[in-house]
Amino acid sequence: NALAAIRATASRQVDAPLAGVVLTAPPLVAVGQPVSLTAQVAAGSQVIYRWDFGDGTYATGPAVEHAYQVSG
Repeated sequence: NALAAIRATASRQVDAPLAGVVLTAPPLVAVGQPVSLTAQVAAGSQVIYRWDFGDGTYATGPAVEHAYQVSG
């Protein structure tokens, strides 16, 4: 059963300082199994969540789900 390591990157364009950025994700997930990822910001304005899964797919929003098709 192959596993894929989850790597998250965050970038931001700042209009106001952000504080308390928290990413919640399991450290490993089985290939083909959906994984739920969430991020939240305790303080800041105009936050845009954009997830880059590193496999050519993207999602937006503070909570997303993705299934990796290959290990890596």
